[in-house]
Amino acid sequence: MATTWQAVRAFGVFHTLSELLERTGMARLLEVPTPFTLLAPMDDAFEAIAHPDFDAWVAGHNHETMIALLARHMLPGRLRAADLIAAGVARTHHGEALAVVGGDRWSVGGARVLQADVRCDNGILHVIDRVLVATAPLPGQPSPEPEPPGPSGPGPARRAP
Repeated sequence: MATTWQAVRAFGVFHTLSELLERTGMARLLEVPTPFTLLAPMDDAFEAIAHPDFDAWVAGHNHETMIALLARHMLPGRLRAADLIAAGVARTHHGEALAVVGGDRWSVGGARVLQADVRCDNGILHVIDRVLVATAPLPGQPSPEPEPPGPSGPGPARRAP
């Protein structure tokens, strides 16, 4: 078996993820023996990001934002698909809650899981179809409320942090 970092490098579909993990210094976290779960977006997922600041983040202009983005994909503990689906929620290392929806096409944080339960020496890897840029609301929780109406009507909806 390989470490999570070795698995990311060997898959051949995580070039962007690998580069960003190396650039931010987070690649070394994927080598430690402490068990964790990695939600790994494929290269196509990074290409599909429509966030206006993403290119600047990738270029290294906002190192802290890129670290926060990548950390959103790391969960403490060795969490198999069955564990995540049974819990209905996944908590990142920073305590952020990501909704988990089961079924034939199960998802975490709004990202569909394309391949689950890739076992590694120091954890589990789940291949996902998108980058977790913003938190998806948990089932049963209300969406962010719109801003109070101003003189010309309701304001734009607030974005999740």
